[in-house]
Amino acid sequence: MTLNFTVLTDELGLQREYREVKRKAAEGERIKNLRARTDYPRGTIAEVLRLDISGDAVTKDLVGATRYSDDESYVVLEPTDIIRIGDVRYRLVNRPAAVGERVVITKVDADYWAFSLGNVGIMKDGGWIDFNGQGNVGYDAEDGVWRTGIVNGNSQYKVLEPVDSASTTLLSTKPATEQVAENIASLAARFQTLEETVRNQADKLRVARLDIALINEGFADELAALKERIEALELASKPKHVGIGGLTGSIEALAKDLCKFGNTEKTPQQLRDEIVEHAKTDVKALLSGKLYNVPICHSPGSKAIYDPDGYDSVEFVINRDKRTVVALISSSFLGKTIWARGIAKSAPNNVFNAHIGMAIALRRVLGLQVPAEYLSVPNPTEVRVGDIVAFDNRGGERLVMPVTEVEGKKLRGTVSGISGFVYLDAAERHGAPCTNPKVIDDSRMSEVEDSAGSRKEVAA
Repeated sequence: MTLNFTVLTDELGLQREYREVKRKAAEGERIKNLRARTDYPRGTIAEVLRLDISGDAVTKDLVGATRYSDDESYVVLEPTDIIRIGDVRYRLVNRPAAVGERVVITKVDADYWAFSLGNVGIMKDGGWIDFNGQGNVGYDAEDGVWRTGIVNGNSQYKVLEPVDSASTTLLSTKPATEQVAENIASLAARFQTLEETVRNQADKLRVARLDIALINEGFADELAALKERIEALELASKPKHVGIGGLTGSIEALAKDLCKFGNTEKTPQQLRDEIVEHAKTDVKALLSGKLYNVPICHSPGSKAIYDPDGYDSVEFVINRDKRTVVALISSSFLGKTIWARGIAKSAPNNVFNAHIGMAIALRRVLGLQVPAEYLSVPNPTEVRVGDIVAFDNRGGERLVMPVTEVEGKKLRGTVSGISGFVYLDAAERHGAPCTNPKVIDDSRMSEVEDSAGSRKEVAA
């Protein structure tokens, strides 16, 4: 297996080799971008600020904008113990240095100014280090060299062993003191490797646990909705007896149900439109009525009354980047204190819609059951004005564009302040790496009525 390395300046100011590893990153690690983008070029090095709800690495690009990278678009840079000075590769070894060996300062006492982190020098007889003018060190006029005082054992430096040099001297032929020193150095190196392995495994375990938690959180509602639909179908398939006296009424009710739920000619887009309209109506109705037994978020098990005609009000916080809607209930009587909270998160494969999210979040904050239709709504099959689409252009750059006009197979919009268009069949017209535009958000928030409650949008 071929290993790739990237050379970066480390915390000591030295050129360290970093191993490129294909795995999910952890918070605080460095990653290397593999995709070509205008403001996030291939090869860009970034530090992972955090992992979002879907497990993507959150970083900053060259212009300071937030970037979300899935684990297929980067490699993790794991630091090694190999340092490059000029064309020579050295391995950092934690052991006492022999006279004439090259060392690097890795620790500095706060009250000792004689040398700095990253200073490289040669070990001299008596524990003196000759820095040859490097760093904030003293000049000895007697022998004409730059050097510092005796360091505190080997706790302030590490030895730089040339990687490519090979000694032909057998360990058993060396003096006893050198044999002990090399054995200790070998054990220290093995211990350091084990420590790094344990640390990496701990990071991988933490990321795996986070993935499991995200999967459980992201699909719990979908599984519950599927269970409800199966139970409803099983119930509907059971034979029912209709009495003669209620025959007419039963037929009318059955006809209405068939018209409402049994129309197989409705397209996925029509079903989605109906559910979105239902969600809007649902939000208006719930906001206008008094409800009892609303769970209090900061007091588990306690409940209170939601009274919109009294002191209570609802605010919706919409985050398009994280694809979440949060419903917050506060009371002016308590100084706008938030006392109830509900959240809705769009599943990774679902198109985000703030109206549906508001209905789910509101029902959850009020302690009400969420209808199965909200959790199993089909994705849109049409692109309309106000939708937000995402696609890869001919340069492989991922673009997100609000649609301002639809002309046949041409979608017009603005990206980063520049007007342009994309074809619905861009992939077929131009080939890879182009992709067809896909709707990622059909909220069209300008359609939200003023009576739908206070709302605000936030960035990730």
